[in-house]
Amino acid sequence: ENHPFRYPSSDPHWSRFVYASHSSDYVMWEDGGTASGGVENVAEIGSTGTLLREIAGKKNEGSVLDEVVGSGIGKASEGATSIPGEDLCADASHPYVSGISMIAPSP
Repeated sequence: ENHPFRYPSSDPHWSRFVYASHSSDYVMWEDGGTASGGVENVAEIGSTGTLLREIAGKKNEGSVLDEVVGSGIGKASEGATSIPGEDLCADASHPYVSGISMIAPSP
């Protein structure tokens, strides 16, 4: 009863997916937390550039080991999948994985 059947009916899609392997010292996003500029750009307009620059800075600091970017899903209502073109590396010091994408239109 929250949304009509087949919601949304016009141009449902996902932005490119960004995944990062990291230590407990890095938080990509947190429920109830303040979003970084990069997370805000992904959530609002699907742009990943600022987030990838933020992740690169965290890689230099050592809290992020690796990141991968998957393709967007142009027709979210058709059950398509996003497959990154490379593997995401993790190790004992960076055992966590965080990811983000935008779905549009947002309810």
